[in-house]
Amino acid sequence: VGSYVPADSLELSVFDGVYTRMGASDNIMMGRSTFLEEMSDAAHLMRSATPASLVILDELGRGTATHDGVAVAAAVLHQLLVVTRCPALFVTHYPEVAAEAARWPGEAAACHMAYVREEEGEGAEGAGCAGAGVQAAEEGGAGGGAAGVGGARPRRPARITFLYKLRSGAADESFGLNVAQVRAGLGG
Repeated sequence: VGSYVPADSLELSVFDGVYTRMGASDNIMMGRSTFLEEMSDAAHLMRSATPASLVILDELGRGTATHDGVAVAAAVLHQLLVVTRCPALFVTHYPEVAAEAARWPGEAAACHMAYVREEEGEGAEGAGCAGAGVQAAEEGGAGGGAAGVGGARPRRPARITFLYKLRSGAADESFGLNVAQVRAGLGG
């Protein structure tokens, strides 16, 4: 495939095809929305994949409303697990879809990327404030950046450092804002 693999070694079986759907894109000049492109790619993938294929899907269903996205992602995952029965990496931000792994022990597993969360103290203002009382906890937990209520100042989102280690279980929350900060080079 030509991708970097952060490992000392990797063994793969021979596949009759590798099918991927990653990223959001449209073809609006041809009248094709992100959702239409996503569904066309998913339909082609499901028609073409066999038990000897590798399927990699990233955030399927994000090109539409949440309830529709959950339905699309769950239906495609079900098709891959029950009908096609091929090896697949299925990345989702929908907790309902991640929970499906429990219904298929030995066939599917929910995993997440390990991380360290650094919570800033209540009185901290601005980035890198000395004496802000930073707490670090590997693999997160409950909480997150809640908005202020009754005139209280909103808390800054926790600083998240991804460790690039795969852990069992679905993530306990979404880190979309943290990822956006990293991708935009905004620091923390």
